[in-house]
Amino acid sequence: MSYGQLNVPAFTPEDQGEIQKNYFSMVDDSMDGAIKATTAINEANQTQYTNALNQVFGSSFSDTWQSGLTTLKARAEGKFTDAEKKMFDTMYAAKAQNLGLGGSGASINVSMQGFGTRMLAAQSEAIQAIPAFATAARNNLMVTPTRVESMFIPISQYASQRHADNISQWRQQYAQEQSRHQAEMNAEALRRQEEQANRSRAESIRSQAIATRNSVNMQNAANYRAGVNSGYTGSMRGTLRQKYPYLA
Repeated sequence: MSYGQLNVPAFTPEDQGEIQKNYFSMVDDSMDGAIKATTAINEANQTQYTNALNQVFGSSFSDTWQSGLTTLKARAEGKFTDAEKKMFDTMYAAKAQNLGLGGSGASINVSMQGFGTRMLAAQSEAIQAIPAFATAARNNLMVTPTRVESMFIPISQYASQRHADNISQWRQQYAQEQSRHQAEMNAEALRRQEEQANRSRAESIRSQAIATRNSVNMQNAANYRAGVNSGYTGSMRGTLRQKYPYLA
């Protein structure tokens, strides 16, 4: 890796197909747990709501609705209770009596005809009433169910989070690379400063050595000249004394 080069990895967006594949794999792996969780939540909420209704309207409130459902189901199947059948028999017997057919086979026909007509009408009324009854039961007896899909984040949010994580990871790599690069730059600058300091110290030592050597040489030269001059002066004086004794 060359000095001064910032090697930042190129940002690579995640593949959308791969994101979808991972998302649905996550959903599939978690589906059983999500179903169990929503079932437990719904059962707990429904029990709590039913207990609240029974406290407000009496403990027979739920039984009353159940009885109504049972009756509606029987009507849709063309069934009547024994009490209702007895009531119809009495009603149609009275009708036959009013028609002067009491006790005759014709009175039986009137009863059967009336009962059949009533049964068909009850069936039609029950079938028409089922949607309204179901809606009323859902609105008044059931809590709003927690849906299984609520256990999972939407795929759009999942994709956005994956994209954000991808960008965050790239930025972290970029920051790490910048930190590494800056550390190398600082180390290189320090190395160059140390090299420069070492060269300066070496130059100073060399200059001092040269100065010292020059000083010694100059001193030696001065001493040599002084010695030569001194010897020459003494020799001249001896010669003069010999030649001119009176000068002594």
